Amino acid sequence: ELTYLVLVVMNLVWYFTAKKNRYNWLLILTAVSLHSYYFYGLPGLLFLILVAVISTTAELISLKSPLNIFGVSYRYNLKHKFFPSRISILGVYPIEVTGAWVTLKYLSFFLSGIIAAHLNLSILTTMVLSALFLVSFDLFIDPIAVFQRAWQWGRKGWFFNVPWQNFLGWFIVGLSVSLIVPKLRLGTNL
Repeated sequence: ELTYLVLVVMNLVWYFTAKKNRYNWLLILTAVSLHSYYFYGLPGLLFLILVAVISTTAELISLKSPLNIFGVSYRYNLKHKFFPSRISILGVYPIEVTGAWVTLKYLSFFLSGIIAAHLNLSILTTMVLSALFLVSFDLFIDPIAVFQRAWQWGRKGWFFNVPWQNFLGWFIVGLSVSLIVPKLRLGTNL
């Protein structure tokens, strides 16, 4: 139970100390990878890689094409302190966002696994719960990032200027990753 709290704290440290250390996000990803490997072995690391690929692909499609998974145009402020590495993909997508996706999706997966194990939930219910946890994290992150001008929406939304379609996009991406989990045979070592 303490491990998920550690992951949350580490993610918050990343956001609030980014200006002081360019590579905090790598430290956090290392901790997440070690945790994933400890509980799930190599399939756990494969899960993290799939999260990175799927989320980055969804973001790049949304940023570089008319097909927008998050429903509203947006752009990242690549010079913002939240993105201290200054590494961007295709000049529009900061690499730190992939780190956030991996960290938050793994955390949502792990939390939903703990709950599912204790409540004997079905796989489908656990997948949906994991996607909902992911959206709940974004409910906190997005308003702060918009207020801090780390990214900007093309159209203001009803929730602290964040459009509802963004949360639907997070749910869809989170659920799509969750649908792959049974194929990895992660099991539970909780």
